Amino acid sequence: MDIRHLNSGQLREQAASRKSLEAEANQDQAPARGAIADRADAGDGVKLSKDAAALAEVTLGQSEPAFDQSRVDAIRLAISEGRYHVDPERLASNFARIESQLEQ
Repeated sequence: MDIRHLNSGQLREQAASRKSLEAEANQDQAPARGAIADRADAGDGVKLSKDAAALAEVTLGQSEPAFDQSRVDAIRLAISEGRYHVDPERLASNFARIESQLEQ
């Protein structure tokens, strides 16, 4: 499924729908789940990084991303009043830093 053109509300709706379907499937497959858990205890499994786990939580609608609403409001006001200044060198430096982290 291509999710690039979906907004956060649509992603949450899909996650809620998926959770509902998974809950119904889990009720039907309770014995199988026990067998899978037994096998996972034997060493099989998947370990997610902290970043992947955080992304999964946000994507599935289990938590909201942490941000400072007052800062967002202050920046929004500064932009609307024409007082918000963007430092192009700092912006370029941050993009370069992010790209180098992605390559690692």
